Amino acid sequence: MRLNPEIQRNLWLEFSPHRLFAMPIVLGLILYIAGCANDNLNESHAFEMTAVTLYFLLVKIWGGHKAAEAVLQEVNDNTWDFQKLSALSPWDLTIGKLFGGSSFTWYGGLMVYVAAVWAVSNRLNGADLFCYAALMLLSGLIVQAAALFTSLIAVQNRNGAHNKMRPLPYHFAGLVIGGIFAIDNTWQSIPYKTNLQNIQHHFISWYGTAYELNSFLTITALVTLGWLVAGIYWQMRGQLKMPTSPWLWLGFVLFWIGYSGGFTPDMSGHPQYFVETRGLIPFFLSLAFLYVITFQEGWTTVRYRRCLSAWKEKHYSKAFEICPRWVLTYPICLALALWIGTTSATIFTLGFMFFATRDIAILHIFKLNPENQNPTRTTKFYLALLYLLLPALFAVLHIPDGLLLFVPSDKVASLLSGSMQAAIFINFALSRWHRFGVKAA
Repeated sequence: MRLNPEIQRNLWLEFSPHRLFAMPIVLGLILYIAGCANDNLNESHAFEMTAVTLYFLLVKIWGGHKAAEAVLQEVNDNTWDFQKLSALSPWDLTIGKLFGGSSFTWYGGLMVYVAAVWAVSNRLNGADLFCYAALMLLSGLIVQAAALFTSLIAVQNRNGAHNKMRPLPYHFAGLVIGGIFAIDNTWQSIPYKTNLQNIQHHFISWYGTAYELNSFLTITALVTLGWLVAGIYWQMRGQLKMPTSPWLWLGFVLFWIGYSGGFTPDMSGHPQYFVETRGLIPFFLSLAFLYVITFQEGWTTVRYRRCLSAWKEKHYSKAFEICPRWVLTYPICLALALWIGTTSATIFTLGFMFFATRDIAILHIFKLNPENQNPTRTTKFYLALLYLLLPALFAVLHIPDGLLLFVPSDKVASLLSGSMQAAIFINFALSRWHRFGVKAA
């Protein structure tokens, strides 16, 4: 049986006879002490809490950190380019980086995982126990996969080979994403001492059908992990300079739009158009995707020229492959903005689209300036001024109508203001394009 070379390399680095024996001995002593406390203290359940805490520390804290630095350490040590030139396939790198660096944390994590599942097995029935065990395992995998995925995005957008990359922001991103499926949030309604008949199950409505919350979250966690692994694989293909068509990104966007469209939250107390349509939830999600891909994806004027050249030569599939992902995401957002049923909601969503168009144009203005060393950071600074500082100024001056100039709303004035700003900045961006972008590389 052929073992993944990257995992094999990490096994040699992470494991030693000392570590192999030390981990189970230390964990066993901690759990034994907790078990004794559990017998002596009424309803303390120290054993279960200790096992869950150890799992969190080993898999999500230590393992998440190891996953976040799996590629970053290679980049900082200038060895990542050698790995990319090796015979490893994108899938080998995906599995190797995801499970290789964190293999030792899983060695201990699985021990306490079994202990935690065993501790609750006497008070949960088969279905509940399965959801508990699955969510616990999947949340740890999601933390590590999200940490690795976000770190790969950072590597893709790295500016300057001299900049050392730190894993903390990407580890934190993994903890946030994985925290959605954490056991303490999902199972907090279940008392520690209860009969199975007294367990209260929560339900969630999705496309008009009620689903048991824990089962629904388990399936969602599995799907989320699948998308993260697919994203890591796609990033690895990009790192190896292999073709990466936008189909995976478009599938990701459309899937989560469809997923979010199934929820019908309580909108009492909100404007009527919040109550009348469920399309606002997928619209705002698609808008978030638009901003993320616009500011995350690296592109240059060369990429735009190649795309336009392929389009003019009627090589549409090649133009589609080269095209920046934000260009393909924008029509989805616009279609959702126009799909909203009521007039007030349409004004509201179109206002957001005009302001988003303005923001994208501002980013292009700075990215098309060859003298700007960090256009993304500069754009974020000015957007903070437009969305935070100027509205705050109008608020303290008690000029509520001034907010319509910089904040989307369901007022026609806000729609007109957004459209005018979008037109102004698009014109400015086009002038920059004609000045710097159309020149030969």
